[in-house]
Amino acid sequence: MSFVGFGGAPSEASSYSESEVNVEEELPSDKDSLYQELIALEGKRYSLEKTFKDLEKIYSTGSIDDSEYKSQSDGLRGKLNGITSKINKIRRIISSL
Repeated sequence: MSFVGFGGAPSEASSYSESEVNVEEELPSDKDSLYQELIALEGKRYSLEKTFKDLEKIYSTGSIDDSEYKSQSDGLRGKLNGITSKINKIRRIISSL
């Protein structure tokens, strides 16, 4: 599992595969593994949020056009929503254990 570089360009966010953010994916059953998964997902979410902010900066300077910005931001937003959903699911499972 690879992480997007913290100082990387926004286009690096597309390196996430759909399986890495698949909410329906089977989750570990023990608490320690759930915590490890939660930490990994929080790191991915942070990285995507930073990439989104970097994309906004690039757009505001005029380095990319409207359609490119919309395309990249929609992709990032979709991945971010998937990761956030999985994080919330894991938190609910952990709180019920």
